[in-house]
Amino acid sequence: MREIRENDDSEIESRERLLTPEELEEFVEKFNEGFLTSEKCDRILKKHNEERRWAEDDSEEIESLRPHEAHRLYFEEGMTQKEIAEHFGYKTAKPISRMFREQGWSIRKPITYKDLDPAEVHRLYFQEGLTQEEIGEHFGFRSAYPIHCIFKERGWMAEPNRVFKNVEPSEVHRLYFQEGLTQKEVAEHFGYKTACAIQRIFKEEGWEVRPPEKFLAIDPSEVHRLYFEEERSLRDVARTMGEPLSRVWKFFKWMGWETRKTRYESEEELVAARRTQQDKRLREIEYLRDAIFGPECIVCGKEKQVIHRKDGVKHDSNLLWSKTGLKSLIPEEWAALCKPCHKIVHGLMRTSDLGWDDIYPIIKELIRSLEPKDE
Repeated sequence: MREIRENDDSEIESRERLLTPEELEEFVEKFNEGFLTSEKCDRILKKHNEERRWAEDDSEEIESLRPHEAHRLYFEEGMTQKEIAEHFGYKTAKPISRMFREQGWSIRKPITYKDLDPAEVHRLYFQEGLTQEEIGEHFGFRSAYPIHCIFKERGWMAEPNRVFKNVEPSEVHRLYFQEGLTQKEVAEHFGYKTACAIQRIFKEEGWEVRPPEKFLAIDPSEVHRLYFEEERSLRDVARTMGEPLSRVWKFFKWMGWETRKTRYESEEELVAARRTQQDKRLREIEYLRDAIFGPECIVCGKEKQVIHRKDGVKHDSNLLWSKTGLKSLIPEEWAALCKPCHKIVHGLMRTSDLGWDDIYPIIKELIRSLEPKDE
């Protein structure tokens, strides 16, 4: 760390001492009780982290980044900061971001569809015969969405048979209706990841889509009779048919049928029913969160209150409050924490370039210093 003495223009390098156990204990107590502001917390943690960096003597590793090499990779090779960090063996892009600030380098502005020349897009599509996806790749985009935006903004009409090249409707008809392939499999046959082009051809040709395999065992007439004539609930219909409720619900949506709305005698009854449904959903999600991440903080053992992503990357908060989102997560990439430990983790991330593997032992050390010692 560098410390500038008062009334002295010279900078003197000095090593500040590590926080003592008493200071650590006072810090954690004030933090948990809410008496410590975020600014004060950052200063204390930064002091501790900088001294820890001196103790580990990792300055040579940071200096080995070679600014001229990073400059070449970013401005000439077109690599991102994260890719450069991985090139030098770092898990995050924080060391590269710090180097950019120290060197005074400006970051590239992301290219959007507004930066493209509509005349060039028009020429490539209507004269050169490129598809929208190929034009997107030509300008360095990962998808054709920016090109779609230009077409929509300019009022240009895309040709149905030129959404993708080499897609003949007759061949699509044969693969789907004779060979029995799905729309997605037909799209993969032509070398594309999604079935958008195939679905568009079906719409233009007026072809009917056969029911998905999961709906083949469901008799539409029987479902219609049970629900609309006998006025049973969807749950009863699913139980009678021996199918999951979610599948019957998707079957209704696929058939284009509208479900009945539950009738309530008063507004209060409606609000109470919605609250009950919401409470039930939250209980189910909490049960699933406990099953995946455990009920306790992995640091101090207290009750879990938040789920933290170990690499510190921002994420959609709804991801952790939906069943589909929770089931899509990799548990090893997340950590169950209480609120005090969560605040300390973010404080360390804001004031250092440490990753989770380095932060976790520091927090354990803080917690261990507060445990009563056996006499």
